[in-house]
Amino acid sequence: MFDRVDRSKRANLMTSYDAINSRMGRDTVRLAVQGFDRKWKMKQERLSPCYTTRMTELLEVKL
Repeated sequence: MFDRVDRSKRANLMTSYDAINSRMGRDTVRLAVQGFDRKWKMKQERLSPCYTTRMTELLEVKL
């Protein structure tokens, strides 16, 4: 009664999804909730310091 999901539309989508993955290879098309495997990782040591978020960490320049 309160279900607003279009079941036939979703079934057609999943059929297409499965057909593409069977033809092109596993995990060619994935849902966003499945995530993805990154081959790279962010290097934490290259992050910029938080100079503008804390007054105590502001740069002080003396001439």
